[in-house]
Amino acid sequence: MQSNDSKSGDRSNLIIFPAIQWPIILSGPLGVILSSTFYYLYLNKIFKRISTEVNGSLGHLADVKHILKVIDQNQNQFPEYILLVTVILILIQVFVGLVISHRFAGPLYRMLCYLKENQNPHDLRKLKFREGDKLVEFANFFNSFLEKIGIKFKD
Repeated sequence: MQSNDSKSGDRSNLIIFPAIQWPIILSGPLGVILSSTFYYLYLNKIFKRISTEVNGSLGHLADVKHILKVIDQNQNQFPEYILLVTVILILIQVFVGLVISHRFAGPLYRMLCYLKENQNPHDLRKLKFREGDKLVEFANFFNSFLEKIGIKFKD
């Protein structure tokens, strides 16, 4: 396994550095679930409050009965809409979490592979990250540090 290759290591797994990736991936869906639950409970409370207040004071008016009918219909459909929006947002969050976490976990994974492979200072190759990875400047600083302390690269 060569670390300066853009395809180094086993990159077939979506999770390559679990300690970093899982918190990033799971924090988005957890936030969506919590906010959707809060929103559902809050609106359900509002529907019930409107229904009881209007029924108690103005229930004899035709317009109020129509409004109550619309509220009841929407209240019954509301959980379906919340569930649909929640599932869509969770899928988006997981996708974004995977992309972002790969941009951070990839360089760390490559650095670990680089350090495991390059135990002999006479056979060192330059540390390189993929384009678009975060921490690319780290590889440049690391390579320049090795050059300053007298390490010669193989390539």
